Amino acid sequence: LSDGQVHVEEVYEERLGGGGYYIVSVSPIYDSQGQVTGSVHIAYDISERKKMEERLRQSVHLLEIIRNAQEKFISFADSRSLFEELLNSLLSLTNSEYGIIGEILYKAEGVPYLKCHAITNIAWTEELKRFYEENATKGLEFYNMNTLFGAVIKTGKTVISNNPYEDPRRGGLPEGHPPLNAFLGLPIYWGNNLVGMAGIANRPDGYNKEMVEFLQPFLTTCGSIIEAYRNEQMRKKTEESLKKAYEELSAKNKELERFHNLTVDRELHMVELKDEVNALLKKSGQPKKYETPGNI
Repeated sequence: LSDGQVHVEEVYEERLGGGGYYIVSVSPIYDSQGQVTGSVHIAYDISERKKMEERLRQSVHLLEIIRNAQEKFISFADSRSLFEELLNSLLSLTNSEYGIIGEILYKAEGVPYLKCHAITNIAWTEELKRFYEENATKGLEFYNMNTLFGAVIKTGKTVISNNPYEDPRRGGLPEGHPPLNAFLGLPIYWGNNLVGMAGIANRPDGYNKEMVEFLQPFLTTCGSIIEAYRNEQMRKKTEESLKKAYEELSAKNKELERFHNLTVDRELHMVELKDEVNALLKKSGQPKKYETPGNI
């Protein structure tokens, strides 16, 4: 107030109640001599506006993530780099510490397992670091379904656990594993088919249904990419099978052609021999013994 001016500031103050965000204005009060004798403080709660701004910012960020993913897929980016970028974007978008995005596959007996396409490197020992470096590019595979992410795969439903240590679905953590303070497991569908799962952990404020709804466009994008890569792999396998079948057929045709040529050569040789025998018999005044194409 020393300058006698009106001041307006945006502040965050939990003690004022409400949502905590306020526009605070301070106006001086003057006496008849023009001296400042007091001030008027007015606070406007702008918490809802700030929430809307944050939701808008996140929505724009989400649309950018989806657009970038689609552009990378169209440009034939390999699946590992694309899913790693998707995971990093998901962690940034949700303020989570680590996570995983994987594809759900099935063993011969129909038992599901998770093949990882992207995972945060949280290896806590040198041995695990080496294991991660050697196997991450091939895609780590997880078969234990008695875990929080296993519950997503078994039920096909979202798993929200903001107190994992007390959650009966937990599978426990290996010694030295980073803390798991909150977990969100998200099923990834393509149509009615469960094709994948995304799991993220340790958002400071935990996870809720509102976030799950917000992430649906992201999950749909992941589902379409997983399905597209599956179709691409199937196309490549079909091409390889057709190529192999063509090569085998070509080899068999060559073998048949060789056999045919040998047979024809043998028959021609036999005709020549029969003609020679007939000629010898004719010279000796005997009737011919063989009928051949040349003397029928």
